[in-house]
Amino acid sequence: MTDRRGRPRRRVLGVVAGATVLCVAGGGVALALAGSDATRYRTATAELGSVAQQVALTGTVASATRRDVAFSVGGTVGSVEVAVGDEVAPGDVLATIDDTDLQQDVDDATATLADAQQRLEDDLESQTTSTSTASTSSTGVSTTNASTTSASTTSATTTSSAASASTTSGAGEVGGVVPAAFVVPTSASSPTPPGPGDPSDPGEGELPAEVQAALDDVAAAQEDLLTRYDEASDLLAASEDGLGAAALVCQQLLDAPSGSPATGDVLTLTPGTVAAGGALRVDATGTVAGTEYQLVLVSSGAVLATLTASGSSFATAVLVPSGVQGTDAVALVGPSGTVSSTSLTVTAADATSLPDALVACQGAVTGVLGDQQDVAEAQRALLDATTALDDALDALTQAVRNATTPTDPTDPTDPTDPTHPTDPTQPTDPAQPTPGAPTTPAQPSDPSTPGDQSGTPGGGESGGSVERVATAADVLADRAAIELAQARLDVAESSLRLATLTAPIGGTVAAVSIAEGAAVTASSTSALVTIIGGDGYAVTTSATLSQVDLLAVGQSARVSVRTTDEPLTAQVTWIGLLNTESSSSTPSYAVDLAIDAPAGGAVTLYDGSSAEATVAVADGEQVLTVPTSAVHVEGGTTTVDVLRDGTPTSVEVTTGAVGAERTEVTEGLSAGDEVVLADLTRTIVSDDASSSAGLSGLGGATPQDSNRGPGGGQPPAGFTGGGFAGPPGG
Repeated sequence: MTDRRGRPRRRVLGVVAGATVLCVAGGGVALALAGSDATRYRTATAELGSVAQQVALTGTVASATRRDVAFSVGGTVGSVEVAVGDEVAPGDVLATIDDTDLQQDVDDATATLADAQQRLEDDLESQTTSTSTASTSSTGVSTTNASTTSASTTSATTTSSAASASTTSGAGEVGGVVPAAFVVPTSASSPTPPGPGDPSDPGEGELPAEVQAALDDVAAAQEDLLTRYDEASDLLAASEDGLGAAALVCQQLLDAPSGSPATGDVLTLTPGTVAAGGALRVDATGTVAGTEYQLVLVSSGAVLATLTASGSSFATAVLVPSGVQGTDAVALVGPSGTVSSTSLTVTAADATSLPDALVACQGAVTGVLGDQQDVAEAQRALLDATTALDDALDALTQAVRNATTPTDPTDPTDPTDPTHPTDPTQPTDPAQPTPGAPTTPAQPSDPSTPGDQSGTPGGGESGGSVERVATAADVLADRAAIELAQARLDVAESSLRLATLTAPIGGTVAAVSIAEGAAVTASSTSALVTIIGGDGYAVTTSATLSQVDLLAVGQSARVSVRTTDEPLTAQVTWIGLLNTESSSSTPSYAVDLAIDAPAGGAVTLYDGSSAEATVAVADGEQVLTVPTSAVHVEGGTTTVDVLRDGTPTSVEVTTGAVGAERTEVTEGLSAGDEVVLADLTRTIVSDDASSSAGLSGLGGATPQDSNRGPGGGQPPAGFTGGGFAGPPGG
């Protein structure tokens, strides 16, 4: 009995001591090895090999070039010239809008511009001529009294017959009209003017030298004023363009600094660590609008920038002095002292500390300042020209007065003396209502009176008409009105041109969402004509945070779509920086891939169809590799267990490409190192170890015997679940 009981025990123990035993209990699996340390671990050797790491993405096919074209002006669609599937070239007409109203706008704007131009001509002419006359005596020599430039010119007129006044064109003519002060009537009832020998006679059709010179000065001042206005207007437009360009250039400077920011309660410095001489972006919050602040480097007190806040926050770029190094800070200083400061680390200067963006911004700002100085000088010159024209008008007024001063009415030898008793045209003779004689107040309204030519009752001391003379300010206003009218005409003509919708690119019409007779709005998002270009396709997809960290522009990919079996390749062309996932806590980033032209010729793909892209993010040839299962990552640290003198030693490593089977190791290991894959003495248990069922057919194991080990004791190490009811093969 003893022998029979002892023999099985020795056989079972012998089996346990010399072999690997596999026990299964309802899916629970255990693997163990009892023996020497040399066979305790499963290992592999670090060796040179190839590793290909890939990222699988799912996206949507879209044409590389697509244009959704809409009318830029509203109206009623007059015609649609294309249909889906049509091939179009750039500039081909797609549709038109009924342009009746648009053409009327152009006509109205043209008329407004003509009116503005005529007003300028009229105001310029009013400065050198007058339409009213004033007779100082019965000789018919008329005079005009001109006011100063502050208001208008008043002409007191005593009317004469229509046949008694004429205008003579000559050297003194300005704008085709001789000043009315020198209109000489030719009526037979008037006495003969002085002969050529009279030194007071300026000559027929000629003006006195003083008046002619004044007229020339006014004409020159008018021309100079308009020239100065155009110069100032052009410089102002150029300055505005330069300011807009500088804003774009300097925005690149604000965007240029990168790296982790240093954040304080008021100031945020980007980057928080910067090289001496480098650009630093400063964002400030909690500022008061209209308050002047300084950004000061704490270590030296150097003022980095002085600016006035336009609101409760601002952003600017400053240059860190080249002589600074080490721990420092930037302080925001207001009228009452330091508001706040933020720490900054300054490293040694290098040749690339001053980015191109800062140089470009400095140049743009310098250009704007120069443009603004030119504008200021042009505006000063315009003001001087305005004053000069007003002064020239004053001088002309005085010259006219000097040249038309009447003779002494009490001189008995003066043939024009109204008191001369023998003068048949004496105005006091009621029997001689000669032309030019004063009339009673009721006569100007009597159309039968031969001498009534004024057409305007009252208005001056002598009852004549009053005409306003334009000032220099009026001329400037007229010129500005012309510019405004021209701008409105330009807009109207542009709108008329936009009534024709043309193709911006060549390609295939993919959709037409407009119909003849339909009303459309400007820049509609629904009334469109869609054109797909013929320059290929792209895949639009997204990547998770762990994937996007591996992607880079220029990486190659394999693409498969359901509509073709043709092998397709692609390149990563763009990777988004903003999280596009709003409904999940897992961030996602947009990625675009451009599909390469197939080697076998053009392939038709369909917008909106799905595509599978496999991006090769790393591809190492003859690099040091280990099995991927040997690499452990915990808490951001990557390690590999290396077997040294029979004992596993954890070694920190740096990995490169990670493949499905092999992982590249760039630091920490050498070729030939033996890495541990598994410790065979550790129990490996499946997810389900609760069942007590043993291996069917092995020694008639039963549920009652399933927890019993050899000899009725507990199972040895490495065993879980069922055991053996008797010796194998017993």
